[in-house]
Amino acid sequence: MGVIGKLWTSFRRQDDRYFRTKNLHLATVLFSQGFALVNVDLHDPANCEFALGRTYDLEEMVGRFNLKRPIYVDARRYIFAWKTLRGKISGRRF
Repeated sequence: MGVIGKLWTSFRRQDDRYFRTKNLHLATVLFSQGFALVNVDLHDPANCEFALGRTYDLEEMVGRFNLKRPIYVDARRYIFAWKTLRGKISGRRF
């Protein structure tokens, strides 16, 4: 990475590329819909933070979730996403 690239990343805000939430239910819905889970911040296991790649579709889905509009999710995918995220919180791998 060149000098320009390093300057660009140093001035860039972290939140530009990632959507972060502490809401496990929202993270489960987004993960089950196929959005990319980038990181799970476990500094405080009681209040862990999920980071997902930010896209326009993700922002639209979050808006629907916050406005309490219906979001249709396949039950098996939701259960798998729930188990995967709970496993990441507790340190287990699936």
